[in-house]
Amino acid sequence: MQALCLPGEAAHRLRQLDPDLQALIAIVVRETGGFATKSQYDRLRGRDGPRWERRRLKAAIEGQLLGTVRHLALGEYGINHFDETLVLFDEVVAAHRRHIASDPAGSADDVRTCGVDLISDISSFLSVVAHSRVRLTLSGQIYRTVAKKLAEQLILSQKPELAALDPFQYIYDLCVARKLVERREDRTLHVTIRGRKWEQEPLEKKLRVLLDFSFRERLSDGDGFHGPRLRDQLLEVLGTQQVGTFHEATALPFAARNRYISLLEEDHVRDAFQNRYQYAPTAVMRDAAGLAQCLLQWQRDRLYLLGLVDLAFSGDAPLAVRLTPLGARALGRSLPADLAAAGRPLMVNPDFEVLLFPEEGDTYDLITRLDRFAERQSSDAVYRYKVSAGSIEKAVAEGVDVAEILRVLSENARSAIPQNVVYSIKEWAGKVRFVSARRMLVLRGRNREIVDRLLRALSALQVACERLSPTAIVLDDGSDLDALESRLADSGIFLRGGSAEDNGQEQAEDRSGERPGGDEE
Repeated sequence: MQALCLPGEAAHRLRQLDPDLQALIAIVVRETGGFATKSQYDRLRGRDGPRWERRRLKAAIEGQLLGTVRHLALGEYGINHFDETLVLFDEVVAAHRRHIASDPAGSADDVRTCGVDLISDISSFLSVVAHSRVRLTLSGQIYRTVAKKLAEQLILSQKPELAALDPFQYIYDLCVARKLVERREDRTLHVTIRGRKWEQEPLEKKLRVLLDFSFRERLSDGDGFHGPRLRDQLLEVLGTQQVGTFHEATALPFAARNRYISLLEEDHVRDAFQNRYQYAPTAVMRDAAGLAQCLLQWQRDRLYLLGLVDLAFSGDAPLAVRLTPLGARALGRSLPADLAAAGRPLMVNPDFEVLLFPEEGDTYDLITRLDRFAERQSSDAVYRYKVSAGSIEKAVAEGVDVAEILRVLSENARSAIPQNVVYSIKEWAGKVRFVSARRMLVLRGRNREIVDRLLRALSALQVACERLSPTAIVLDDGSDLDALESRLADSGIFLRGGSAEDNGQEQAEDRSGERPGGDEE
């Protein structure tokens, strides 16, 4: 029986069918993934296509052990399917695509990849928020003019195949949902502790965060029941594919949809659907074609965005898809030895151009590092970067050490880094100057003697402070004024005013030995 499942054997049995039935099978495989109703096929075949003759079709398909024809009713599972259906075995569909149908990647004229561009853009966005004051509207969104300016700096904004997606809004929503940033009451945006750790997290963990966020998105029609289950099946199917091998764009979504339908009873989908919509006035009912279409859209819009798959295009239409090494890592698979081997994929030229050859091995971590201190010029078969004064100063200002920049280049370059490049990077980095900024609490006295006495009292109380001027002392903004006031009163020093009244500036007054009607000065 196992021999009957071999691709060559299944293809041989397909060729034994009459020519009109072979044409019918070709339409069903190409347009429906091997799972087609009679009404659906009649719409697809056109005027000249072979007719659906149930008895003849059933006898031929079952006689050659290719599948079956039967009436299926899937309404109790939440699927709008009540019709006579042709079902081909998965092995038969795969054999037809491999041995009979034409290779879809052969007619493609452009292969596009996202790689770690989303991860790099998230790092860039977090860096902007950490080093700039980003204000929000009343609805919690970034002002449109600011958002437009920030979006222009994103790598994803330069990709025409993502025109239907707003990359900046997607990144903003992701960062808020995953608590990488937080919106505060003063309508400003701040990076959280989790956000500050983002750059140091391993690539696999970042991929899990992105995949989890994408996995839980609701479908455009509001269907939250079938969506996560279908996506889980698509990831299962994708994880079994060979890295770098192209498949027809619809092949994996169709296979995942078919797998989902075959496991409806085993996965208790009927009980789950009945429990969820038992008392609901309406329930979203998708047909089998709609289930496959939503997976195709998720593959195109999300798995490609996350870099798990590459797409081969003919014009604007994606024809084929392949699993990337990044996708294999995200799905917990080990990479083949030739892909996992780390070589030296960089060439650093004296004109400050840096070339990265991604076929040299697993270069995803290196790409994210280069994106921090070099300007990416293109992302074709060769990644082209430009090191400039602006890119180095920006990176150093965002916390990238110049020694780390030189180490990344030297450890991955095929030859020694040109001396003019090393000298210029050090010079540009040396021009960056830092000034510390923090909120402080100011205590002011009316004269020098009062502040001298206050300073001695604070020292005795072991309160960290610093003398700002002869009549002013600064404390940390987090100091407890109420507790400090009562303790200073024991030394004859009283605080007058309040932080709510004068923005944290307090006035210390020495009342020891004060006489009624005396000179306060």
